[in-house]
Amino acid sequence: MLMQRHARSVWAMAMLAVLITACASALAADAKPILLTSIGQSAEASMIKQLCVRGKIPFELNALAKAGELAGGDKQPKYSALVAIVGGSAKGLGAAGINKEQELERSVAMLEKARSLQMNIVIMHVGGLERRGDLSDAFIRAALPYASQVILVEAGDQDGLFEQVLAGKRVPITKVTRISETLEPLRTALGL
Repeated sequence: MLMQRHARSVWAMAMLAVLITACASALAADAKPILLTSIGQSAEASMIKQLCVRGKIPFELNALAKAGELAGGDKQPKYSALVAIVGGSAKGLGAAGINKEQELERSVAMLEKARSLQMNIVIMHVGGLERRGDLSDAFIRAALPYASQVILVEAGDQDGLFEQVLAGKRVPITKVTRISETLEPLRTALGL
């Protein structure tokens, strides 16, 4: 009798574990991905893509995402967050067939739409000092006012530009030493 009761308890616990796993899988399958995009068309978005793969963060990468692609037919956000990797690249802009002004126009329209959808907007600058200069700085200045949170490689902010642009705003800035250290702050910024 005691063995039967124990067997039933073990069976019930096993079924409960299966049910919990199935529910967690269903919730994960329904979770919206983040949108990874580039502002300035630098190659760093591909690096963050690899971190998302490693960190099992569901994402879609669209380096040329447009404002109209952020919401579905129901006018609700298609993504849980917008993660914009900022860094200007003349080569990247040329490969995309656009110029600086067109990229600024696309980026600001996309950020405006994300803000209107009340999306979490994470701005990342991970190219360090090498990805700074007039071209990148124009994209940084355009993007930062829309940020909910900022993650950057500290070498890219030796002149304090990020703090200057965000002065008076309550936007958390997380600085790391290397790109590989951005995964945990990104997971935190996304609530994961």
